[in-house]
Amino acid sequence: MVGTYGEISCFRLKSGSWQARARYCDVDGVVRQYRKNGETKTKARANLKAFFVEHTGTFGDGALTPDDTVQDLLDLWFKKMEQADGGPRAETLGYYRSHVRWILDPDKTEHPLGAYQLRHVRPVILQAALDSAGVSADMRKKIRSVLIRAFNLAVFHEAINGNPASAVPSVPVPRNKKKPVSVKDLDAVRAAIREWANAEKRNGPKSVDLPDIVEMLIATGMRIGELLALRWSDIELTPPPERRDDDGWFPRLMVNGQITSKGKRVGYGKTHAAIRPIALPDWAAALLRRRKVA
Repeated sequence: MVGTYGEISCFRLKSGSWQARARYCDVDGVVRQYRKNGETKTKARANLKAFFVEHTGTFGDGALTPDDTVQDLLDLWFKKMEQADGGPRAETLGYYRSHVRWILDPDKTEHPLGAYQLRHVRPVILQAALDSAGVSADMRKKIRSVLIRAFNLAVFHEAINGNPASAVPSVPVPRNKKKPVSVKDLDAVRAAIREWANAEKRNGPKSVDLPDIVEMLIATGMRIGELLALRWSDIELTPPPERRDDDGWFPRLMVNGQITSKGKRVGYGKTHAAIRPIALPDWAAALLRRRKVA
């Protein structure tokens, strides 16, 4: 099997030192004999074993080598993701970059990984970087996911034999029990927002739109970015001519995009299912009619 070695034999040399020998199956499938010396039989055997641990051969395509660093690997992986058809969006890749900073930045972890050569990366090294970063279980899960995908690229280019990130134990993310908001509490929040928005003696800018935004979030269950991306062309408040006599018609809107974290409107959602129609209750439709007239 590739990456395995046979029985180690030790011989004493004329110089008095020892030599350990064993046959090793390289990544190209060819079995070769390797030798390492040591002052004692134990040291010679240990030196040969250490060599096998680091040895991955040089039979890859050259895109990555065992001597390349973790930073080199991540740079190549992000480049390939940017160029891939149907790959992650630019905003998503931005999130991925912010995730891995936790294990690359010396200010964030006591064991930054960027300078490690790929041949030297072990699961315990990755875990030490994650542990010292002190991130939440959810962030740890995200970082581990990026590392697994990046190190898969290193395996593909035969820079390493196995994926060390896959062996890092996953941490279960605690799930908080969902607690529904009572109608009483919801009404209290709505009233407080209206009072805050209309306050005469309040520091800071006035926000006449905030109460309506909150009302629409309650009415539709939309994400804030989806709501702010709505256009009048996405909203149907009166029936089209062909459905004026249709008792089954109702006011609706079509979620057709979102506002990104950079304030840009894009014509896609967080997932494929995000592009969807939503029926509007009468009071939400009345709110929109009022705003359209205004």
